[in-house]
Amino acid sequence: MTERISQLLNEAVAGVEPAASDPVGAVLRRGRSARRRSALMAAVVCAGLAISGVVVGPRLAGGPGVGVAAAEPEAPYVDGRTVVAGAVRLPIPDGWRAATSDQPCADTSRTILIRVHDNERCGTSAVEIFSTPVSSVGGAVTNFGSQVIEGGVVAPPALVTLQGGEPGWLERTSGREDAPHPASWLALPWSRVKFLFRLDSAAAGEFIASMRSAPVGAGTLAVPRTAAIADLVIADASGGVRPEDIGRIRAPETIARLLGLLRDQEDAVADAEACAGATQATAEITIKAVEGVPWGTEPSPVPGPSPAAGPRDTTVVVIALGGDCQEAVSSHGGRVRLSAETVAELKNVYGIGAR
Repeated sequence: MTERISQLLNEAVAGVEPAASDPVGAVLRRGRSARRRSALMAAVVCAGLAISGVVVGPRLAGGPGVGVAAAEPEAPYVDGRTVVAGAVRLPIPDGWRAATSDQPCADTSRTILIRVHDNERCGTSAVEIFSTPVSSVGGAVTNFGSQVIEGGVVAPPALVTLQGGEPGWLERTSGREDAPHPASWLALPWSRVKFLFRLDSAAAGEFIASMRSAPVGAGTLAVPRTAAIADLVIADASGGVRPEDIGRIRAPETIARLLGLLRDQEDAVADAEACAGATQATAEITIKAVEGVPWGTEPSPVPGPSPAAGPRDTTVVVIALGGDCQEAVSSHGGRVRLSAETVAELKNVYGIGAR
């Protein structure tokens, strides 16, 4: 398992060699040892980047409600030796500093930079934090010849679980080719922040494994009541996308079937029971209020209860596939466990056969 995690991070920061053969694995082993010492754990909890399974627990007390992500979280800030970004706390390592981008640059190779929009004086650091609604992670475009989605698709991200239960979408491929150093993205849709790591795989893994969270998006999936178009892209555990695993639907009755299927999933996953990890294949459903909305636009702030989706609303659901942990996470809030039958029905909605 740890070999796959290292491979994923190596792909994200291709061209830079890690300092140790498997430092990410060491981090995960330390996390597993700490969990074994805790008698309070009733389930196997994901730590750092990934874990293969989880003990199935009861539904949320009193029955699940619809998950709600942070509507307008406080801008990231520094609290002593910790950076607070949404529901996530990132310890500042020894020898590092945290600063906002309106301050002068100083040793950017060991700076955690909180990006602000006004008077940016420093724009490049080893770690950067962006406060933004999250409807995508980004990545390399593939399947340019697709007859289903014109212009190609971006492979779905890996779905990972931070300490505490916050879901994260980890880019599977390298970042901007014009950047001075390879880069990888980690998006936290519930906290509405993105992390950019201009680091090798070892250092990026250390940062991700050190994050602690207290999510606010638990519950069933928050999805819009209606939509004009919905795309499905399925990737294997390495990020590969086959032409037959790309789907697009427009017919109102098919859209209604999709949204009804997502809305009907009531096996909400409590934070301590979350298990999605980087070793799994993933699927990504992008639901748009109107066709022609540019890829990567902001998600709707009020999905489920609204009478109709707004003209630029986008909702994204990322699903971890296979093994003992099949979870779906909505960008607006909510995480549910999916059965193999539900995944098969989801594919049937798009006319995609079993893999």
